Amino acid sequence: MARGYAMVQDKSGALIKNAQQLKIGNAVNLVFEKGCADATIIHVKTD
Repeated sequence: MARGYAMVQDKSGALIKNAQQLKIGNAVNLVFEKGCADATIIHVKTD
């Protein structure tokens, strides 16, 4: 994560590895090297 990456987790803490796992309206947690943020999915592009 020191290289600028973030981890995306669903509300249960499971790691999101693919956009196909997401649906509009899903709540997710973004985990950065320093801190985290909550977000809501408003658009999903899977191609």
